[in-house]
Amino acid sequence: MYCPSFKEFQDLAQRGNLVPVYREILADEETAVTALMKISHRPYAFLLESVEGGEKWGRYTFLGADPRVIFRVRAGGVEIQENGETKRLRPSGDPLTCLKELMEKYRPVPPGGLPRFFGGAARAPLGPPEMDDAVFLITDSLLIFDNVRHTIKVVLCAEIPAEKKGLEAVYGEALMKIEGIIELLRQPVPSSASSPDPRGANPAFHPNMEEETFKGMVRRAKEYIEQGDVIQVVLS
Repeated sequence: MYCPSFKEFQDLAQRGNLVPVYREILADEETAVTALMKISHRPYAFLLESVEGGEKWGRYTFLGADPRVIFRVRAGGVEIQENGETKRLRPSGDPLTCLKELMEKYRPVPPGGLPRFFGGAARAPLGPPEMDDAVFLITDSLLIFDNVRHTIKVVLCAEIPAEKKGLEAVYGEALMKIEGIIELLRQPVPSSASSPDPRGANPAFHPNMEEETFKGMVRRAKEYIEQGDVIQVVLS
């Protein structure tokens, strides 16, 4: 059973330009880790885990891949990849302002039954200087593991045309993509997903800052703690 129905989809489409469509299936023996292995061949696969109070696992686990938009920040510049085109910007202020402006064009109208997060901009981890400062991914599809009900919601965010026409085709394409993802989940975990790291058991590690720079950060952190400005600092 799909949610929303086509009639509900038509109604929701009149109120925005992005409508999530989903089908809920039993997780059975599927876990978030095995599902990630099955989609890891797709570009930019990610897993988001939630924790409450720093001690208890949250209810939902989110997985996605193959983003419709890739938003990069590097050395103050912004690069946006969308629909096969690349746009480069050089904002005068905070580069993330460009991300906010990008997200403002989406007006999602979710049906009932979904958690607060069902798509949007997920950030890849920050890396060393030769890598991007930040990468945000806007995906069409998302897997939502419900760790209480032991189910998986397979979500596809359908983009609504500005003229609100051809909705039956848009809805049908969303259902087809959902079924494609479900079929992928039914497949066994690929052997390549559990292969050893090609870099070997002892890869070389290199610091991304000078030792004195790091020591200076530690000294400043200690000063802030002594002054009562902070109670915890994460320098890495």
